[in-house]
Amino acid sequence: MDGTDCEAYTVFRESYRSLIDDLAEAGWTRSETRYRLVTLYPDIPRDFLDRFLAEHPEQFLHTADEALNGTLLAAGVWLAVNHLLDLGEDRGFIATYGDQAVVQDVSRYLESAGVSDDHTAMILGRIGATLAFLTQYPHTSLTSADYQSFRADPPQELREVFGLIRQDWPASPRYLSSQFGDGSWSRALVSMGLAPAQRFAPDGTDRIPDFTEDRFRSAIADFLTYCIRNNRKPLALLYGRWSADTARHTTPRPTLGTLRHRFGAWHLALAQGRRLINDEAPGAGDPRYEEHWVGPWGSSSREPRSEAGSWSPQHWVERGIGVVETVVQEASGDENSWAELVAEISEAIRTLPWKHFLTVEYDTGNTGGDSPYAQAFTGPGGVTATLVSEQFLPAVLWPLDEEYLVDAGWRPPHAEQLHWERTQLSLDDSATEIVDALRYGRDCSDPYRFRWGSGAMYDRAFPATIPTI
Repeated sequence: MDGTDCEAYTVFRESYRSLIDDLAEAGWTRSETRYRLVTLYPDIPRDFLDRFLAEHPEQFLHTADEALNGTLLAAGVWLAVNHLLDLGEDRGFIATYGDQAVVQDVSRYLESAGVSDDHTAMILGRIGATLAFLTQYPHTSLTSADYQSFRADPPQELREVFGLIRQDWPASPRYLSSQFGDGSWSRALVSMGLAPAQRFAPDGTDRIPDFTEDRFRSAIADFLTYCIRNNRKPLALLYGRWSADTARHTTPRPTLGTLRHRFGAWHLALAQGRRLINDEAPGAGDPRYEEHWVGPWGSSSREPRSEAGSWSPQHWVERGIGVVETVVQEASGDENSWAELVAEISEAIRTLPWKHFLTVEYDTGNTGGDSPYAQAFTGPGGVTATLVSEQFLPAVLWPLDEEYLVDAGWRPPHAEQLHWERTQLSLDDSATEIVDALRYGRDCSDPYRFRWGSGAMYDRAFPATIPTI
């Protein structure tokens, strides 16, 4: 490097050092820092940038104190399968068909731990070979004993990488079973795209049934609905855990392994599922939710029923109630009014198309929009109902009786379901449970303050490029 280049590099360091230091301090890896700089500063001298980043690798090493995410946990199992079956590497498959989260999460974690680029590429290549094999042979299984043997005595080329990682990775079979299978190793395997240890039932039938296009479409629609109401990204491993949750589903769901086998990759299966759902949607220009409020508050998007029932919009207007503007008045309505409310909501749930959901809201008089609400989602396994939780409507804003909800059978919010939940309800029971939860669990004491309406889920709610969590 001549004197001119040295002087130019010195100017570069003075100009960008502070920004690069800030990026490193913020926790970004070396490759992420480079990507951000060349994207935001397209004229930046890339040879100088690469030189500076190579001179200070220790600046981008970050201690991973948080728990390993699902992708890293599953990666340990995929590496074990790769070693035991001697599958080698397939970098082309992981580059073309690998789940986006796998490449991003694994490479980021290894880079943060100081693993070399060559070793990271090797590990991703082995994961790619494993996923390619599982796509072709979805009934592949792995015993917990074989996995534990791999953990205890990994191949030499992986032992060096494992030594750089400060956490217990690959994780123990017990920990994997708890994270992916509610304590079951077989269920954990299904969640990660493998087959259960006992593939065949005692009568010789296959435990992994085939599935029709209608079942596939229904499963994807139910999964995307689950992602919407829990604010989750539709990632492959999330689908794996969701489909393996036998407590949630009474009808068998296509497993992650069978989807990859049929479509070649998770993102291709998801894209096909979206297309099937969208084919039945009213139009490509529809919004994420098509709100269609049919219950009272004095206005409605449908014509009144010809029989003008006691809860029809016409009857609502005749009572002179209209939109409630304050919440200070005494509650009105006797038990007959509550029974009529339940009957109307029950009818609304019964008439829901399979890809729709029903929202029931209670007007508090607060125009800021903080209102108690519940939702009903229909599917082959019955009705799933959710009730707004403390996280989204704190008790300091509107009362919440957690003891009542627990006693009534509602499951408290948790990491994968942020609201109170009831599952596998019948059509007859779901309306009663929803109204009672709002009435007693969230102190919605006036039957005439309710309104309800359906929402439709369409393809454009889910972008073609799925970001990681």
